[in-house]
Order: sequence, then structure tokens, then C-alpha cells
Amino acid sequence: MKRSRKLAALVAAGALIGGMAVGGTAVAVPLEPPTQSSQHSELDRLKQDVADAEAKLAEAEKKLAEEDALAPEKLAQAQKKVDDAQAGVDSAKAELEAAKQKKALADAALEKAENGVETQKDAVKTAIEERDAAQKAYDTAVEGAAAKSVEIAALKADVAKKQQAADDAENAAKSAGDALSAAKKEAADAAVAEQSAQAALDAAQKTADEAAKSAETAKAEAAASAAAVGTAEAELKAAQAKLDEAKAGVATPAVEAAQAKLDEAKAAEQQAREAVTKAEQDAAQVVSDRTIGSAGFFRWLAQEKKDPDAQRAYDLLTTGKYTTATNVVRDFTKQEGFFAKTQLNSKGDATTIENLKATIKHIARGNELRGKDTNLGPQGAVKINALLMAASEIQTNASFDVVEHNAFIIGTENLAWGYEDPYKGWYDKEKATWELQRTDPAAQGESHGVTGHYTNLMGAGHTLTGFAVVTKAGTKYGVAAGQVFDSNRIVDAGAPSYTPDEFGSLIAEYEKYLSDGQAQVDAAKSKLVDAQASVAAAQRALDAAKAEASSDIAGAEAAVKAAEAKLDTARADHATKQAAAADAARANEAAAEALSTTKEALQTAKIAKAEKDAAADAAQDKADKAQASVSAARTALDAARKALSDAVKQTEVEAAQAALAAAQGKLDAANRALKDAVTAANDAATAATSAAKAVDEHNTSLAAAEAALAQATEERSIDGAGEGIRASGGRGAGGSCGAAQGAGRARCVQGQDRR
Repeated sequence: MKRSRKLAALVAAGALIGGMAVGGTAVAVPLEPPTQSSQHSELDRLKQDVADAEAKLAEAEKKLAEEDALAPEKLAQAQKKVDDAQAGVDSAKAELEAAKQKKALADAALEKAENGVETQKDAVKTAIEERDAAQKAYDTAVEGAAAKSVEIAALKADVAKKQQAADDAENAAKSAGDALSAAKKEAADAAVAEQSAQAALDAAQKTADEAAKSAETAKAEAAASAAAVGTAEAELKAAQAKLDEAKAGVATPAVEAAQAKLDEAKAAEQQAREAVTKAEQDAAQVVSDRTIGSAGFFRWLAQEKKDPDAQRAYDLLTTGKYTTATNVVRDFTKQEGFFAKTQLNSKGDATTIENLKATIKHIARGNELRGKDTNLGPQGAVKINALLMAASEIQTNASFDVVEHNAFIIGTENLAWGYEDPYKGWYDKEKATWELQRTDPAAQGESHGVTGHYTNLMGAGHTLTGFAVVTKAGTKYGVAAGQVFDSNRIVDAGAPSYTPDEFGSLIAEYEKYLSDGQAQVDAAKSKLVDAQASVAAAQRALDAAKAEASSDIAGAEAAVKAAEAKLDTARADHATKQAAAADAARANEAAAEALSTTKEALQTAKIAKAEKDAAADAAQDKADKAQASVSAARTALDAARKALSDAVKQTEVEAAQAALAAAQGKLDAANRALKDAVTAANDAATAATSAAKAVDEHNTSLAAAEAALAQATEERSIDGAGEGIRASGGRGAGGSCGAAQGAGRARCVQGQDRR
């Protein structure tokens, strides 16, 4: 370190051997070849230059030590960061090189496997040609030996038939083998996709955990700052009491009037403070309501609009049970897999505000159809009931991924999957069937449930309804819709009901309540600031009035001002901590939402993998059965050939049959080898894909490590060698070097580079 600083000071002083310092950069001076006498003169001059440079070095070192006594320590720290970053780069390069070598091996293995497939295909082709030639020779031998034999002709026809059956079985087995290879490749790709989804979920889980921890810490700090505000308020109150005691003896009319105004201002301040507390409590409720989707809306509807069925809807969505108007508890948590499928405010769930709003147009559409129907209507419009809406949400969630009803809460239910407008099925399609059944006697035998949705929709006794829409991942055909109907059977007869427009207006009012929550807090705090200013003004007026009558309160007033200053500081700190807690809560909410999305993506990937695995298993089963069919067909063909050979009893026929059997055996072996080669090629392709992915990941790691090294190098160059002087000399210079040819030698002064 001492040598480095000495060099840095030498460069800063412009003492460069064999050259000139220009703006911190060395400019070499070309020299003519020296004579012997000039060499001595040049050597003396160089020695003098060195002496001068060392003197300047001593002066620069002194100045450098005065300017920054800690420069060596800073440079050491910066150098350590550079060394650590360089180690990271070296490690990343080594890992990248290893990954590249592994990829090269995998690519070579893949190429070898693919070449093996081509080789085996050629072998199969050759074996087929040899088998066909042997078959032709066999046929020729049989025809020559028994051309006119009726029995042999029949046996020959049987051999031909069984040969065709064997060929068909072989073709089917080959197709099944190709399908099996494709299915295995798709299953391998699905496994890679599942691994990627799991990695994304792990990263999102880590982020969510960190965000939750940060939110808890910020919340605790906000609580501590609130306690500090309370302490400061108590101290201010005590100081004010002492001041009041000091001023107790002063009671002029002006003082009494000022005191009255102060009391009035303090009362207004207390009211403003209570309003802030209420607004903050309401804002906390807003945050809670937003996180639970439609359940938050029903809680708000129950409290703000006094809807008892909205309270039951909230209870049902959050606990799986509710208490009826007759004090009967209905519990739906015991039906396995029913209530658990409702995930409050999860993306695409029926309980999101987005999907709640989507139901309004459907209910309005259903009422329009009820009012204009000419078969079972016209019927009056049904109104929306809060409890029925929650019931439909839970029941439709329970059926989102399976085409069946789960009508445990209310039995009169219509369900549809895949329809953007479910009434195209419930009404348009089933109405046409209903009309056909009444005009065509041949249609009377159609199944009973064909028009059930239509008759449900047009039910004359229906006065209330609930509706739900589900769009989350895994929903059958992308979207599911459900509608339930009731006539004051399970609902509270005294609970309000709503038209679609009224219900939409309530949702809009609720969304405004969500957005206005923080604004109300800010407005209340603004009023509190104004009230506090009024108190301060009134206090100053009272103090002025009392000061005219007495001057014996200076110490008490100073204590009050000090307490007020402390309170202002505590309140400012509390406001900062509250804002930080709110930011952390929002970050936590965003991280939780991202975690939910990655969980859904992983679930989708798992489902896809399961489907591909099942398809591969099915393809394997089909291939095994096809191979068994080949074996059976060959056995039958061999038996037919033997019968034909026994009938002919000719040596050439037996020889041809043996040659044909040998050729067929060679073809069987070639087909098995081809199947093994295709499997090896698929495995090699999967390994090559994984190796390429690893190379990409290590490239990313190397880029990050190199960025860290660049940052550490920059920090060292800025902080490591003191104000204005870097380790390499000069302000911002990368090092300097001058060429000297005195005495046949070259000398150079360079900044240290520890990389």
C-alpha cells in the first residue's frame, strides 16, 4: 500500500522518467541512439530526475496524508471488494465453461444418437427388402411344387391372408411405436415446464416471505412511533398544566375571554383528532375489504345499507356457514371439497369484484328473456339477493373444473361451461327443444333434462336470484357460469333485494368507498392541522393577555415550547413510519398476488405433466398391445406356412421357408434396434435441452458477476486513493508510462492494477 501511494503521488507530481506529464498522461519523447559520452550525461540527468521526483514524491505523500489519512484503509477495502468480485467472475466463468463442456457432450451424444437412428432405419429397410425377396422365393417354390393342388391352393390363400394380417399388425405396431416416442417427448417437455414453474414459485415464495417480514417490521416501527407520540403528548400536557398553574393567579376579563377561545379551539382540536382516528380505522377496514373481494363488498353492504342477508353472505364466504333469520346455523364446511374450492379474491375466482360486476349484465339479460317469452311467460323480473349471490359463488366455484352440480346451499341451479352468454344454451337452445317436443310427436321421447334450464329460468314462482362467473385457471372450457333461484325460502323475508341497475350502483359506491378511504384520512389530518393551528393561535393570545398581567411564567412557557417541539418531531416521525408501513403493506400484497399467480402456473404445469404422463402411459399400453398382436399374427402365419410346407413336402419349399423365417428374424431384430435408437435419441434431446438451459443460466450469472466487478472497480478507483488521486495516478488517468533509452534500458512508472 505504501508503494502504491508513493507511485500515485509521483504521478500526481508529474515526475515521469523519460517523458513529460501532460494532463495526467505520459507522452514519450523519441531519442536518437546515444553515443558513449552522451550515455553518461543522460545517466546523470536521469539520476537528477529521480532525485527531483523523489523530492516531489515526499511532498505529494505529505499532502496526501494530510488530505486523507484513511486513504490506505479505504483503498484496501475497495481492493478487497474488487478481489471478491473478481473471484465471483472467475467462479462464474468456470461454471459457464463446465456447462458449455457438458452441453458440447450432450450435443455430441444427440448427434450420435440421431446418426444411430438413421443407421437403424437403413438396417430396417435392408431387412424388409431381404424379407420380401425371401417371401418371393418362398412363393415361387410353393407355386412350382403345387400349382394344381386344390388343397395347396387353399393353404396358400390362408398363408397370404395371415401374411397380410401380420403386415397390418406390424404397421399398426410401428404407428403405435411412433406415437409412443412422440408422447414420451411431450411428457419430457412437460416435466421441464413443471420444473421451471416450480423454480418461479420458489422465487416468488422467497419474495413474498421477505415482503411479509418487511411489512411486520414496518408495522412494529409505526406502532413504536405512535407510542412515542403518546409519550410526547403526555409530556406536553404536564408542561401545560405547570404553565396553567403558573398563570392561575391571572384572571382579568381579557385573560378570561382568551381562555374561553382557547378552550373552544382545544375542543375543536379534540374532535378533529377523533376524526383522524376514525378515518384511519376506516382506512384499515378498506385495506381488509379489498383483499377479500366480494366478501368485503357484502360486509360493507351489511354495515352501510343495513342488509341482514349481506351479513349472512359475508359469514358464508369467510367461514362456510351462516345463521338464518330463525336462528338456525347452516354449516357447509363438512362437504368434502365443496367450500375449499372458494379462494377469496384469487385471480378468476367467482369472489373477485371483476367477476361480481360481470354477473349484472347476465341477470339483466335473463330478466329480459323472462319478460318476453311466449311459451311459459311472460314472467316478472327476478331481483338480486346478497345471500343468494354468495351461495351461487360458492356452488359455481365448486363446479368450475367438473361438469356436475354441487347445489348444497340452494338446489334450484343452472350451470354452464364455455358460454360467454350462458342463456344461448339455457334459453335459446332449450326453448327450441321445448317447442319441438310440443309440436312433433316423435320428439316426445327425448331425455327429461333437455329443457330443465329453460323451465328453471322461466319459473313463475321465482322472485329472487343469485349469479356467479368463474374464469380461473383450470376452469372447464375457460369460463363457468351459475344462476340460482329462490322465493323467500332460505333468505330473510325482511332483507332488501335489488334490480341489476341498483346492484351495479351499490358496487360502484363500494369501489368509490375503497378509493376514498385514504383521501378521507388525508382530509381529516388536514382539518386536524388547522385545528392545531387554531389552538396555537388561541394559546398565543391567552399568553399575551396573561403576560400583560404577569411576567412570572417564562420558565413554564419555555418548557411548554420544548414539549411542543418534541411532540412535533414525534408526530413527523410517526407520519414517516406510517407511510413506510403502508408502502410495505402494499408491497406485501403485491408479492402475495404474484405468489398466487405462480402457484396457479405451477398447478397448470402439474396438470399438463399429469396429462402428458397419462398420454405416454396410454401410448405405451397401445404399443404393447400392438406388439402382442404382431406376435399373435406371426404365430398364426408360421402355423399356416408349416401347414403349407407339410402339404407340399418339397425340399426347395422348406429351404425357402427357412430363409424367409431367417429374414423375418433379421427384420424383427432391426425393428427392435430402431426402437431402442429412437428412445436413445429422445433421451439425448432432453439432455441437450437441459444443458442448453444451464448454459443460458450461467451466462446470466457471469453477466451479473462481471457487472459487480465493474462496480467494485469503479468504487476502488473513486474511493481507494484519496481525493483527486487514483491508484494509477492523476485525476481519472488509467496509468502513465515514459520510455527512456539512457544506458540502453527502458523504465516505466505504472499505476498498480491488482486484478
